Amino acid sequence: MKLDIFSHCTIDTIQINDSKYVVPGGPACYCSLTARILKFDVRLHTKFGSDFPLVNYLTEQKIVVKDALSTKPTTQFLLNLVNSERTLFLQNKCESINSATLDTDNVIISPLFDEISIELFEKIKKNAIFVLLDPQGFLRRKNSENKIYLEQTDLNVSGISAIKVNSDELRSLTNNSNIDGIKILQKRE
Repeated sequence: MKLDIFSHCTIDTIQINDSKYVVPGGPACYCSLTARILKFDVRLHTKFGSDFPLVNYLTEQKIVVKDALSTKPTTQFLLNLVNSERTLFLQNKCESINSATLDTDNVIISPLFDEISIELFEKIKKNAIFVLLDPQGFLRRKNSENKIYLEQTDLNVSGISAIKVNSDELRSLTNNSNIDGIKILQKRE
């Protein structure tokens, strides 16, 4: 089976107390690598800069990546973990993804922060049969200090086959964070 994935690759700095870890990844990598393990042929629609260290590894894993190299640095986040509190900051945003030529009818859309326009989102949905959506990047905003927060967002989820949301994202989409929010999403499909 074939699968198209739309998401940015990232370089994340994870800060836990006094320790810092810099790790490449993002849903683009995790979804692609997992799909390959499950024997999918994967085409990854992404953007990253010359600073992204996993390009060769993705190619070695037979993940098709075309027109992904940007002149801008890779999207970067700082994740601060203190006890059970998680704070996320945007450190850099690579250029947006603008290609929507699908190799298949099966798609994962998992934006991180504003890399997929609503117009591209609608075009992808129109041209695919099965669409799995992780909407976090459509819901995220940043304040003047680049701290990420979620905003109440009216996102058209018609044409979505499956959706992955946590309770905060569900609240941003429906103003409910429990089963009522799920029911609201189901009615929108």
